[in-house]
Amino acid sequence: MKQETEHPMLALLKETDFLEGEAWHRRHFPANVVIFEQGEVSRSLFLVVSGRIEASGSARMHDGKELKPSFTAFTAGDLFGELTLFDELPRSARVATVEDSEVIEFNGDALFEFMERHPEQGYRILYHITRSLVSRLRVTNEKLFSLYAWGLKAHGIDKHL
Repeated sequence: MKQETEHPMLALLKETDFLEGEAWHRRHFPANVVIFEQGEVSRSLFLVVSGRIEASGSARMHDGKELKPSFTAFTAGDLFGELTLFDELPRSARVATVEDSEVIEFNGDALFEFMERHPEQGYRILYHITRSLVSRLRVTNEKLFSLYAWGLKAHGIDKHL
C-alpha cells in the first residue's frame, strides 16, 4: 500500500526560513471574488486549502463579441498561478472564487530562493508543480481535440477526411 505523504507545498509552511507574512500568506475569499485578472502581472503561486475556484479566459469572436468561458476548476490541494513563476509574463486567465475559499499565496521569488537553499526539497516542489501542469495539459489536449473534431463536423469537413 502506498503511504500518503504531506503535500510538498504544505510542508513549506513548517520551515523556519520560509516565514508567514514574508514568503507566504493565508488568504480567505468569499464566493464570487476575483483573485487575479487576466493580464495582471504577479509572481505568486496559490494552493487551494478549501473551497472552489475557477479560471476563465477571454476570447474575441469574429463579430467582435467577447466570451469569457470558464475552463477549469480548482479544489483543495490544487495549485494555480504557476505559469508566471517560469515565464514572468502576465496572467493568462482570470481566477475567481465560486464559493467561500481559503488559499495559501506563495511569493514566487521567496519560493525560488528557498528551493536554491534546499535543493532536495526544491526538487520535490518542482516535481509536484510539473505533475500538476502535465495533468492540466493532458485535460486541455482532450478538450482541444474534442473542440477541433466538433468544428470539423459542424462545418462538414469531417466528410472529406
